[in-house]
Order: sequence, then structure tokens, then C-alpha cells
Amino acid sequence: MARPAAGDPDVLVLGAGMAGLAAARQLARAGRRVRLLEARARIGGRVFTSAAWPDLPIDLGASWIHGHRGNPLTALAAEARAPTLATDVDNVAAWWADGRPLSDRELARQAALGEAFEDAIVEAQDAAPDRPLADVLRAVSERVARTGDDRALLAQWANSTVEQEYAGALERLSTSWFDGAEAYPGEDRLFPAGYGALPRHLGAGLDVRLDTPVTRIAWRRDPIEIHTPRGVHTARQLVVALPLGVLQSGDVVFDPPLPPSRREALHEGLAMGLLNKVALRFDRPFWPVDRDWLQVVDAAPGEFAEWVTLHRVTGRPALFGFNAAGAAERIEGLDDAATVDLAMRRLRGVFGRGIPSPVAAQVSRWKADPWARGSYSCVPTGSLPSQRRALGEPLDDRVVFAGEHCHPTHPATVHGAYLSGVEAARRLAASG
Repeated sequence: MARPAAGDPDVLVLGAGMAGLAAARQLARAGRRVRLLEARARIGGRVFTSAAWPDLPIDLGASWIHGHRGNPLTALAAEARAPTLATDVDNVAAWWADGRPLSDRELARQAALGEAFEDAIVEAQDAAPDRPLADVLRAVSERVARTGDDRALLAQWANSTVEQEYAGALERLSTSWFDGAEAYPGEDRLFPAGYGALPRHLGAGLDVRLDTPVTRIAWRRDPIEIHTPRGVHTARQLVVALPLGVLQSGDVVFDPPLPPSRREALHEGLAMGLLNKVALRFDRPFWPVDRDWLQVVDAAPGEFAEWVTLHRVTGRPALFGFNAAGAAERIEGLDDAATVDLAMRRLRGVFGRGIPSPVAAQVSRWKADPWARGSYSCVPTGSLPSQRRALGEPLDDRVVFAGEHCHPTHPATVHGAYLSGVEAARRLAASG
């Protein structure tokens, strides 16, 4: 086997998100000469801590370690000396869209409706064929929702527990497999100084070439050739740690094309979901500062129905508004001013017209981002868990794949991306 020219790396890693950084770090520790090619002007990928507010770092991508006990990111955060703070998804306050707080009776009714929905999902998962979750919700609503309020409460529950969690529309998500991931126990913990501390720690000392998007991967060449607008890079081995949405876009050409089974898993299996945030900063809080989550129940849930308040854990008067799936796609088409106006209309409907306007705002648009094409992978109707394994399988002993979409048990998470990078490095190291 030919070796790359003197000065070239042993391994090229495409993408400096958490998967690529984890793979590169492991390989460098094993003595390999590694180079990362990153399309952005920064590392981290969908872990992105904005520094637009110097005294309040804002994570416009990933926010939490989900389940801190046994999670590899907990140890990594300690290694990076990145503090974390727990938030509680059950520490929530809820209102109707017109500002009426949900009563204890209404909250209990919503929980009962939600339990009926979850029971119906379990029953449908034992049946065949697979069908969209929207079908299950519709059947439950027809059976147990007696009033318009019931239907709104049930729709809000489904939006909160499914669409916001899995970044996919109920009309699209697979009933059989949408929730097939494993979870770590413990608290959800966010980073008061920003999640970006983790990619910075992983990337320290690595050879990273920024502003270098990949256009063509000649993976059967010896050595492998990676074509970019800045020239051709070569190496003996390769880690492809590009997001699923980028691989599906066709912007990166594989030469020769990927095998049929890989192409089928890539284009007929998983999909990219969408979860966007709007961060609003205020001079003073006007919401309950002892709560972590705020919810708004509407007859048509989705647009700014979920909020996280940072005040309890950071002491700063800021809110995150979340939009998922179809609502997120619609709102991505608005400019920043229109997006903030829509968010404030929702908040003023709940808290009154007299609440202050934000002093600053930040908006994410992950689907429009050419280097992401979405937030994280989700499972549409008809997809199978085996397709994640197919996406993560090596092409040969020289080319391996990594990313949250590749991890069979922890997909759609930062820790899944990290673990997939570690596994990709292990496979390359084992192949010599």
C-alpha cells in the first residue's frame, strides 16, 4: 500500500464536530498523524456557543448533557473544567395561549391524556405495519379527547414529548422506532459558560484546517484523495464525520459511488430533524424565576410552545424559545426581526402587553445551514434501526464513518456523536 507524501497525515478526518474531534483526538493519542478538514470557520459543528453576548454565552446548538450518570460527556466536562448545572424538565409552569394558567385539574387531565397516548404508542409498536405517529395521536384523540380543551392539551403533550424531543413532525416519525435510543440515568445538565468548552478541549493541539469544505472523496485511490476548494489532501485512512444532512444533500461526491446498501440507508432511511432556538435577553424577568420550563397550550401547538428560562440557573434574565419540525421550518423563512416579533406576540399573549421588549436576540437556523442541513437525525416511517448500523459500518479497512446518525444506541445526541468518533478511531487503529 502506498503511503502519503512526506508531511501528509496518516489519517484525514472530515468534519470537526464532536464525532470528528473525538476520532482525531483518539488517533493522535495513538501516535497517528491526523488532520481535520472543517467547512466552517470554527470547530464544534452543531455544538455552537455564541459569543455575541460576552457576559452570557448562548448555546444555539446542543445545550444539555442528557443523563449525567455514566455519560462520557460528564467525565469530558470535568476534564475540560467546564462547569455544568442541572435543569429539571418537571419544573414547569404552563398557560393557555390567552394567559390563563393551567389549573391543577387541567394539568392532571393533560397527564391522563398523555398517558393514553403513550399507552397507544406501545400498543402500536407491537403491531404491524409501521405507521406515522400522527395516526396514533388521531386515534387517541378521537377515543378519549371529549372537548376542544382536551384536544389542545393532548396536542401540546405530543408536541412537547415527541416533536420537541425527536425534532420530527408527528406526520413523519415512525411509531415503531422513533424512540429506539437508550438513555443515561441522572440529571440533564447545561453549561453556564457554554457547551463549546468541550470541542475546544478535544481540538487542542490538533491540526485543523478551517474554511475547507469537502467536495469530492476519491476513496478507492491509494492514497485516498479529498478534494476541496483549497486543494487536494491525501492520507492512507479516512474518517467521514460529516452530518447526515450534508451526506444526503449530494454536495459531497463519493468517487466511486457508495455501495448500494449504504446509499439505500443514506437516502431511503433516516432523515434530518429540525429543532431551532430563539434566545431573548431582557433587562428584567417577567416570568416565574423559580421555574426551568415554560409551556404554552394552544389549539395549534408548535410555534413557541416551549421555553427554557435561564434565570434560576444563571441569574440572567434570558429565555430560549424552541420550535421543532414543521413550525421550525416555517419560522426559518422569517428574518430575525419577524422571528422575534412572533416570539414576543406569543409571550405577550401569556404575560400581557406590558412586558418589556428584549434588549437583544439570537436566532438559529439549522436547516438552512449548508454544513448541517438540520439539527439531528430522526426516524421516519418505514426506517429501521439497522440502517444506523449500516451507515456506521466501515467501507473497508481504510474508510470509516462517524456521527450521531451512526450510533446504534445513542443517536441524535452529543454523547452519541462522541462515542461514534471514539469507535471510528478504534476501528482504524485496529486495521493498522
